[in-house]
Amino acid sequence: MKTKLCLWVAAAFLVSSAILFADDHKKEGKIISIDQDLRTMAIQGEKGDQWTVFWTYTTKLEDGVTFPELRPGDKIEFEYMEKDGKMWLTKVEREKKAEKD
Repeated sequence: MKTKLCLWVAAAFLVSSAILFADDHKKEGKIISIDQDLRTMAIQGEKGDQWTVFWTYTTKLEDGVTFPELRPGDKIEFEYMEKDGKMWLTKVEREKKAEKD
């Protein structure tokens, strides 16, 4: 009985710790540049932050958008994971298309 109680307490602690220390890894910003060949994008946040992000064939695109349709000036919301010091896109949603010149 004590063993089960200890396991439940340990599990509850681990779950609550994971929730408290989880990094959101969700951002939004405007595409500054995009390189289809290198599969990279430069994005600028509202506060002037800039990120270079990478994508792979597993990156999910919302609302039927494809990477060739994304353009500089598009506002996007994205989720990512960090690996090897890089930001790898896991999900991209275009919030607003860039205005035409």
